[in-house]
Amino acid sequence: MQGSDKDSFCYWLEFKKIGFGIGGGNASKFGVYRTEKNNEYLYVFGYGKSRQFLKKDEALPIYKDILNKIIIAIEYTKNGQIEKIKELDIPMWNMVIQKILSIYYPESFLTIGASDVLINCANELELDNIELIRENSIQISHECKSKLSNSLPFNKWSYEKIGTFIWDFFEGENRKKSSKPSKQYWLYSPGTEARKWNEFYIEGIMGLGWDEIGDLTQYKSRDDIKKALVDSYGGVGSKKNDVSANDDFINKINIGDIIIIKKGKTELLGYGIVDSDYYYSNDYNEYKKIRKIDWKLKGSWKIDYNLVTKTLTDITKYKAKDSNYNTFYEQLMEIMTDKNHNNFEKKLAKFDKKELEDYFKFLREIINNFDLKYGDKRLVY
Repeated sequence: MQGSDKDSFCYWLEFKKIGFGIGGGNASKFGVYRTEKNNEYLYVFGYGKSRQFLKKDEALPIYKDILNKIIIAIEYTKNGQIEKIKELDIPMWNMVIQKILSIYYPESFLTIGASDVLINCANELELDNIELIRENSIQISHECKSKLSNSLPFNKWSYEKIGTFIWDFFEGENRKKSSKPSKQYWLYSPGTEARKWNEFYIEGIMGLGWDEIGDLTQYKSRDDIKKALVDSYGGVGSKKNDVSANDDFINKINIGDIIIIKKGKTELLGYGIVDSDYYYSNDYNEYKKIRKIDWKLKGSWKIDYNLVTKTLTDITKYKAKDSNYNTFYEQLMEIMTDKNHNNFEKKLAKFDKKELEDYFKFLREIINNFDLKYGDKRLVY
């Protein structure tokens, strides 16, 4: 699919005011798209490390498969079988699929594509017949719209008015206008009772277990990861925490994000900054899913409330437990960087020999050229 042509369907989806916006700037949301590489037009399928560059004749069957699945999804929507759409595994972003379906059946969905707003709405409506994760956003939108349309006073409102009300109620416009945080904050446990912490600190890495499922780049979706976990470790249920840990580790963490280390429920051990993309390494006996980390702080800080028990949690939007802070991560960072709270070890910057020689030469010049007196408080400004 190609969206630069103003008469193309993709362009209309992105930029025409139909239903709700899906934004421009990332063509991968359409599943397959054309790009220029080394003065040659190629077609791209997938995203991240699973991205493939294809010739036109290689991309065409993928495009036709996507088109066929969209037609089936439209038919499912017509028949009220929204839950079947996910089974089609259409390699497009959910908000794009939902917008296409909304063009044909606008009464079936909220006029909102943002998954976080839809999930907030579902929580408010106490929907319990579906797992409230972004991968289910199409069905969440449908379920929310159905419940609202069968309740007063919404049963007398148009679908546009309902969508606008929900967007405004959950501060969707403020969310849209507010600048996106330049980084995310993650709470992370390096093994049971943080048993891998010292090793990871020395190595300058963070690692993830579930070694039986191997390299995460082989999986295209959360469902693929879930299937691998069930096949390798057995069990029933959604395994949503285990799936999220693996999916977040490869797809959601970004370079520059902050990793906060925890041990158990009531102890912090330090923090660092993500310094690499995901990679898989057989250099380690376990925890082979790796990201490099620039660890900044190491120590032990006890806290008087319980932390989440999951291995990896995005806490960027968590509210603080103390009214003196706006966010939970600010509260945790303040605890660790407050010198009066507990002892800590700050990782020193590394200088080479030449830098140190130049630095001390500069200090000697200062000392030799200034008249230092007893009682002076500061040597260098």
